[in-house]
Amino acid sequence: MANGGWHGTREQLERLEASLKTMDPDFCSFASKYNLDLKKISKDGPVRFLEWGKEVRCLIQVYLADETDLTLNLWICAFQDRAGKRYWKKELIRTEVSARQLAEELAELLETGKHKLDQWASRPEELEFATDLQM
Repeated sequence: MANGGWHGTREQLERLEASLKTMDPDFCSFASKYNLDLKKISKDGPVRFLEWGKEVRCLIQVYLADETDLTLNLWICAFQDRAGKRYWKKELIRTEVSARQLAEELAELLETGKHKLDQWASRPEELEFATDLQM
């Protein structure tokens, strides 16, 4: 994936996006259940993410790990910006897993991820320094 946006053909992107489209009903159902924002982007490749929180932002993200093998990663992150610095806690829940396998586990993984993130968000003092923010 290129940093500046997708550089492949529309057909290639549609092929990559197809693996995540099969999971959209589960994402939508989960987002609706918890009143979360679901975002679908394809700037650098197909991505789905759920985001919530004000003081501490929480994120569950599924993104393409390998374009050739069509494998996906599921990542969770809680972060907070304080005095020009970002603090976070993150975990890769699944790495380089097939879309079929992830789809089978998705509902449970979303619940597990949300539970962890809500716990992390309730203890912002435990978030670790990630980076200085450019102001």
